[in-house]
Amino acid sequence: MKKYVRRSAGAMTLGAVIALAGCGGGSGSSGGSGGDDAAAHQPRKSSVQGDGPAPQISSSVAATARSAGCTVRAFASEGRNHVEDEPVYALSSPPTSGNHNATWADWGVYETPLPSRFQMHNLEHGGVIVHVGTGLAAAARSAVRALWQESPAYLLVVPGTTPKFPPGALVVTSWQRWMVCKPYTAKSLEAVRAFRDAYRGAGPEPVPAVNSGSNAPGLPLPSQPDPAARP
Repeated sequence: MKKYVRRSAGAMTLGAVIALAGCGGGSGSSGGSGGDDAAAHQPRKSSVQGDGPAPQISSSVAATARSAGCTVRAFASEGRNHVEDEPVYALSSPPTSGNHNATWADWGVYETPLPSRFQMHNLEHGGVIVHVGTGLAAAARSAVRALWQESPAYLLVVPGTTPKFPPGALVVTSWQRWMVCKPYTAKSLEAVRAFRDAYRGAGPEPVPAVNSGSNAPGLPLPSQPDPAARP
């Protein structure tokens, strides 16, 4: 079993709202929805093949997304190798799979852009990432933060800074799936909850939602970390 070492806080100070290798690990308890207890930080059965074709979309996720005016889509895998440089992701922007850094990002809320080479490792471990459009109003950003706070296991909240990212949108990603809520409305959050509960902890590598432990070049710290994501 891999030993996880908590990454010490660096000198960077980050403000308000807004991957190590072949990790293995055993299967965990469900922790799919509801409160943020220890079970929510444990992996579940994978919902994807990892290196395979586009997976199915949960019917409940699809229905909730439609009701909220959001769209969901699945993509074929772009690979799972470890690399140092930022890969080129061809199938979607933001990407939902692909080669990635050997370190994953600490779980939590980020104010500054988080390079995709780290995000993909989080997704591989079952992460769900909420990409927040830079044009969202303060009230919408606060609502996204509140959603994260209610159950932060396996979640990242990051600025939506990929090319042509719609400024008034939310895009939510898991391994090989995404949901686009454009424009953001109050109903978007119910769709985000449904997506989160269906796919968090269900990535191709069954690893608990713990922090990585390495100060990789170019990897920022979250402005608001998940306090339970200990190594």
